[in-house]
Amino acid sequence: MKAIIIIVGLGLGLFIGIYPGLTKPKPKFIKFFALLIPVFTIFLTLLPPIAGTFEDARIVGQRSPGKMVNVKLTPIPGTVRHVTTIKSLSDDPEDYIITGGYEQFIAFDSQSGKNKVYKLVINNKIIPKELKEGKPLVSLINYNAEKDKYYFNSIVSVDPILTLPYVASLGELVRILNYHVPSAWIAVLAFLISMIFSVQYLRKRDIKYDVISSSAAEVGTVYTIFATVTGMFWAKFNWGSYWNWDPRETSIFVLLLIYGAYFALRSAIEKEDVKARLSAVYSILAFITVPFFVFVLPRITQSLHPGSASESNIGPVLSSQSDMLNTTKQYIFSLSMMSFTIIFLWILNLRIRVGNLKLKINN
Repeated sequence: MKAIIIIVGLGLGLFIGIYPGLTKPKPKFIKFFALLIPVFTIFLTLLPPIAGTFEDARIVGQRSPGKMVNVKLTPIPGTVRHVTTIKSLSDDPEDYIITGGYEQFIAFDSQSGKNKVYKLVINNKIIPKELKEGKPLVSLINYNAEKDKYYFNSIVSVDPILTLPYVASLGELVRILNYHVPSAWIAVLAFLISMIFSVQYLRKRDIKYDVISSSAAEVGTVYTIFATVTGMFWAKFNWGSYWNWDPRETSIFVLLLIYGAYFALRSAIEKEDVKARLSAVYSILAFITVPFFVFVLPRITQSLHPGSASESNIGPVLSSQSDMLNTTKQYIFSLSMMSFTIIFLWILNLRIRVGNLKLKINN
């Protein structure tokens, strides 16, 4: 189901972005979609709270004592109360002194795939009114491994419409997936388009195909830089440094050098037909390296990046692990892929039309 949702998003993005053609002016409704969908995607990426499970809090609490996790929970009706007398001592008097008692909540259990009832210690003598109302909450809790108990700290969101999944290795940085992965996808798509129209130029020797090919390579390089920058922020959070010469980082750096040389070649040749012919051959050869550097090399080497040879899954986005990409995240991620595709094809369309105008002026 995950793959179907993403493929549908990509398909819609390609259809909307290409219509009515790569070189024709875009209708107003396409421009409207091209602006509305990315804005909508930004809001859906930044606003929903991150929400994990009690199991996430337990795992994090065992590894990093005292560290808190956002957890989505639903109070069980009738269990929320406020104990005011010392007559109702629990089995742990120390807990009772600093809390309002034990409460029960329903939360998702990723191991069983079903809802499960958990007990939570409220770290307030006065239980927040939001808990008494019985609404779904995203709350900040931590797990005490010594006492084997969960402790409530504060409310993050009340009755949230949407939540994003908690990924222990990412936390809030899970949001950057909606920018990093689509930009990498667009870079590959752009270089593919550049290669296809390079072949077309060599077949028909029509300069319009060279304009499309070079324009796609330009825009693809910009998206590659954007993917690199967003990946650097990810690396800083997870690996402690913006640049580590990890195989994934090294491969993208080499790819940038290859296409940098492509533009150096074009700028060094003045004669249009010679420039187009040599650029077309170079673009075809350059694209042969793209699948290797983007898909193959990072997966056959030991790497810090998700999906490397040292991992048993292929990262948080397409992982087989439970709850790594919840339903909300699936649709938002698919929408992000669609919006990036539409914006790319619109930018490419504008760049091609500018290139064609330059040809008319020069001729």
